[in-house]
Amino acid sequence: MDKISDTGDFIPGAQKHLRARGGSSSRAGAGNANSAESRLSQLWPEPDWSQLARENRFSPATLGAMATAYWSLSTNPHQQEFYGVKSQDWPALYEQGVAIARQVVEGAHRTERLPEMWDRAMGLLGADKRSSMSQVLPIAAIGRFGGRKLYPPFRASPKMAWLKDSMVELGWPDNGAVMKSGIGVIASKRSSKPDDLDWMVICTQPRPEVVGGHEKLTRAEALIRAQEAIAAFMEQDANAKETRRKVTRRAAVDLGGRIGPDYLQGRDISPEELINTFRLRGVQFGESLSEPEKQRWLNEAFGALHDLARVLGFKPSWIGLGGGDEPRLALAIGARGKSNHAAHFEPTLRVINLTRESGAGSLAHEWAHAYDCHLACRTFADSFKWGAGATAFFSEVEFLAEVGLTSRKDALTAAIALCHALFSMEQNTYRDQAVAIERLKGARKRYWTKGVELWARSFESYVEDRLWQAGEISPWLVHGTLPSAQAEPSLSPYPLGAQRDQFNELWTHMIAQLCNPSA
Repeated sequence: MDKISDTGDFIPGAQKHLRARGGSSSRAGAGNANSAESRLSQLWPEPDWSQLARENRFSPATLGAMATAYWSLSTNPHQQEFYGVKSQDWPALYEQGVAIARQVVEGAHRTERLPEMWDRAMGLLGADKRSSMSQVLPIAAIGRFGGRKLYPPFRASPKMAWLKDSMVELGWPDNGAVMKSGIGVIASKRSSKPDDLDWMVICTQPRPEVVGGHEKLTRAEALIRAQEAIAAFMEQDANAKETRRKVTRRAAVDLGGRIGPDYLQGRDISPEELINTFRLRGVQFGESLSEPEKQRWLNEAFGALHDLARVLGFKPSWIGLGGGDEPRLALAIGARGKSNHAAHFEPTLRVINLTRESGAGSLAHEWAHAYDCHLACRTFADSFKWGAGATAFFSEVEFLAEVGLTSRKDALTAAIALCHALFSMEQNTYRDQAVAIERLKGARKRYWTKGVELWARSFESYVEDRLWQAGEISPWLVHGTLPSAQAEPSLSPYPLGAQRDQFNELWTHMIAQLCNPSA
């Protein structure tokens, strides 16, 4: 097998290009507070809290205070000038502060708490409450800077203030459910003893509230109640996660189950044939793809794009969305992936990226974004007084389009009618379903209800319905939109029922008008 390489125009910005010039697509870096390469982790790797818990050298409350003290430290030196300290002087102060904090935490007494740790840190500096700022700069250097306010170390965050004294007894650090649930045990007054009926269960998220009412319990009773509440929270969280997964991820399908005309006739497709057939600008591959994977993607994309052209009534050469003889659209496979997205469209470069592992089935959705962009920037560009920008989507700016300004009046009228139906705020079950999805715990906010996404998902539905009606299946082009594939109709990302039929009619009409040069 000959080596399959990128073909056509060079498409900048792929992962391999970033790596070649020393860049990185990773979010890790010295300036990232969550980075494993932070300055704090280099100077003082996070203690093994599980090992310390097993050693039983500290009371549960003290071990919780030690972890809170570590988590209260800034992960990197400050980068702004304040307190009369220039940015280049903070690193040295930061190293001094980390050394002091480490000495305090590692030397904690069995029953020590945060206030005592703070006092010892100040003592190591030879400072006290009356000391000037210049005397305590190493402590200021390891405080967290919240943009407008510096949060000093050895101070619990609001959440940790509620959890630190009971989280070890509830299972942390071996059981991450304690911190995830934000559930702990608190006393109603400082002087409470374990046997006093002064203890309550508290949940810190989304805001602190007492669990199960204000019933007075002993500490032992409250710990049992808290463990029950944590278990209930985790069960509910698992159920919510499973619901979100079923709703927001494309369902699995037999990718070898395509039914339709045989465009391959037993041969393998070359990158050049794919480009020339659909008038693409280029094809790009990620470095992780093997040669057999590249070949399969070429073969499957060839069939999928032919299926798309046939459903739309397009000539295959129109799929590239060029103007005249100018090819515009590019296709990338596993080359430009972003976080957990199965695929994405880059409007500035006019490139569709499908991820290696989960991009199959997203081609219709991403082509819909490309078509949306093409309508604004080329087909209906003359309908905008301000002139459509290079990254504009018609579904985002259709309300600015003026029918009287364009030569494609019938086509523009049909496109506006489709948008009005898709985005209506009144009696729009499709949009209501998207709102409900965004309300799911952990779901992406302000994504499912975006006009560009409502447009693309309804297009997917239209394409799969047309294939289904013809007795065909094209899983690399689209799958998972049919009503029978929805785990929960009220949370379907796709239109259903009579509204789906309505949208399909509007898509059919708009595409027919767009295929008619005089419309």
